[in-house]
Amino acid sequence: MDKQFIGVGGIQPEVEPIRTYDYERAFGTNLEENNFPSYYILPKDRIGIIKNQGSVGACVGCVMSSLTEVFEKIEAEKDGRNLSDEDVEFSEGWAYGALREAKDNYYGMYTSLALEQWRKKGIVPKKYFNFLEEMPLMRQRVDAFPELYKIAERYRIKSYVSINYANREKRDLAIKEAIYNRKYGLLAASTDYFGEGHCIMLIGWDDKNDRYIFKNSWGEKWSGDGIGEIPKREVNYIYVITDEELELPFTDVKTDEWYFGDVKNVYLGNLMNGISDTEFGPLNNITRAEFATLLGRLVKMVNDRLENIVNILKIKYKKSDSFYNSELYLIQKTRTDKMLFEDVFEEAWYYDDVVAAYEYGLINGKSEKTFDPEGNITRAEIATLIVRIYNLFIQKLNYILAKTNKKKITLVENDCEFTDVFEKDWFYSAVKTIFNLGIMSGKGNNCFEPNSFTTRAEVAAIINRLSKYIDSKNYIAVQ
Repeated sequence: MDKQFIGVGGIQPEVEPIRTYDYERAFGTNLEENNFPSYYILPKDRIGIIKNQGSVGACVGCVMSSLTEVFEKIEAEKDGRNLSDEDVEFSEGWAYGALREAKDNYYGMYTSLALEQWRKKGIVPKKYFNFLEEMPLMRQRVDAFPELYKIAERYRIKSYVSINYANREKRDLAIKEAIYNRKYGLLAASTDYFGEGHCIMLIGWDDKNDRYIFKNSWGEKWSGDGIGEIPKREVNYIYVITDEELELPFTDVKTDEWYFGDVKNVYLGNLMNGISDTEFGPLNNITRAEFATLLGRLVKMVNDRLENIVNILKIKYKKSDSFYNSELYLIQKTRTDKMLFEDVFEEAWYYDDVVAAYEYGLINGKSEKTFDPEGNITRAEIATLIVRIYNLFIQKLNYILAKTNKKKITLVENDCEFTDVFEKDWFYSAVKTIFNLGIMSGKGNNCFEPNSFTTRAEVAAIINRLSKYIDSKNYIAVQ
């Protein structure tokens, strides 16, 4: 690596959202069926223009604009047109200044937040906006051209999918599959390799040297032609950007239904399955076994995000692995006794999930020996279980915050005034908390209906709201 360029990064510590989609599920891919060459690099017309961000923290904007250039070339080729680099050059400056909230003036970008802004707003060709300056001046430049937002809408992405498998071999296969079969690069970030957080475009691999090949944004003089290699272990976050809508396989979930987005997120995020290959059963009441399965997946997802936060903070504050102690910042199993439910059989599809939820201390039975897996779960029970997950998350996150001398997170709770929920009820505290969190609300007429059952679509919405809350607190932790 050329030492002359070290230190010009431009990403804020990346907190991956809990709502990331599963790569295999999103694209219908079986990674085990692929056989890739040991060395591969995309052709030059599939990597976009070599950018030079100079001393500006615009590396994320550089990669996004380069990918837009590639997408434009691909579209032109479908129509039998050939476009040169000059014909399709897009503005990294616009991406850097515009793809954030209006109030955000910080140096660099949060990659996942920028991707969401790209999906909503889009990017403009460089012929309309040829500026590249540091924030907050860059934002002021963007604000001076409000009419460009209309042009940018044409160049919005449809979706982005994180390749975040903990298993390194599976992650490597997904990266190769995406580059080799989609024929364009991946947006990636390294938190430490370049001296600070830096965004790059992965464009190939070199298995012999255990490295990925990438396009940088430090000009053509860097490494001779702007192309370099990075150890695979030094790439921390990878996103596949796609100009196609990710589809659901379910015939009973229409795009105009209120729950479409919620079902899409929980299915593609590998949190909830369908009741068959082609049906989600959105209006079916969710069973206790189905909800127990969901709890186990939520614990895994929460632990993944807590682990991610700690990895960022260890780098940021130069702490050892033992400083935070995973036994204290991760949700642990608390029960060692054997589960005694006589109606949960080892051959049942939900057996392992019910056992896991029991061992984490999240579920109880209807009695000591009865779980009633096929029975429906009530709204009061769901509120109680979701609040248990919430309490465990906050407890662990506050441990992390305390270790880094940051203010703990507390929830200001107002009384809930449902006419059918009383302080003497066993579920009162949970309903009060979940109402104040904005994760569950009433059913109308100022009633919560604690003993009513809940549909699978309603549960999908509840999980998405919980996810958004967790996301917001994750960003607070690393700032």
